[in-house]
Amino acid sequence: MKEKKLIAINLNEFNLAFLKHGAKKFNCKHIKEFLKIKKIETFSKDLKQDKNLDPWVQSISMNTGKRSKKHKIYNLGEKIPKKIVQIWDILSKQKKSCAIWGTMNTSFKDNSYIKIFLPDPWNHQNKVKPEELKNFYSLPREYAQNYTNFSLTSNFIEILKLIAFLIKELTFTNLIFLLPACLNMFLKKGIKNYMFFFLFDVISLKIFQNLSEKYNLNFSLIFLNSLAHYQHNNWNEESSHKHYFYFTD
Repeated sequence: MKEKKLIAINLNEFNLAFLKHGAKKFNCKHIKEFLKIKKIETFSKDLKQDKNLDPWVQSISMNTGKRSKKHKIYNLGEKIPKKIVQIWDILSKQKKSCAIWGTMNTSFKDNSYIKIFLPDPWNHQNKVKPEELKNFYSLPREYAQNYTNFSLTSNFIEILKLIAFLIKELTFTNLIFLLPACLNMFLKKGIKNYMFFFLFDVISLKIFQNLSEKYNLNFSLIFLNSLAHYQHNNWNEESSHKHYFYFTD
């Protein structure tokens, strides 16, 4: 009997009405197709923003199947107790191969069936798997935690490591389609934080795909945060919406 496979894609905190409006305005065919997918609405009993409704709380609730009042993890980057059991911990013990990428507030209990593990950039721990992902993870982690006070000079070595990693893992054709849009945005808008968050998500997707093809995975989970970052910080910049929807599409 053929083994079942599942991929879960978490898109953090996007506004459905905003996506619908922009997809129509900018004729984003892929977003339109995405919005046609069957939807099932669920509701959390957590109601208080900045206490228990935040995505880093809801994320661990989904990954453990426990309500926040049970797991009691309320802060981004909070150290996760070893007793917390996540869905991939259960599956890997059942000899199901797993890949976890970017989901908030995770802990890493390594075994041979967890093939890929990359924590969110705000995570208390920085263990990754395979080990070479450190060259991809270190700079985004530093930038995410300190982007208001980020220094190119003090992170020069990490920048070189990231470039070397991308050259090794990706072919030029993987990313060439982004160059015209990126150059256009940089010339018109200057360097904006949301551009780096989008680039991180797009590159993450390609690396995740490439790594996943090496393994016979039963369960894959990838968490993407750029939509949330833009909508939190650039919602009212109507002149930037076209760029936002281009990347999202």
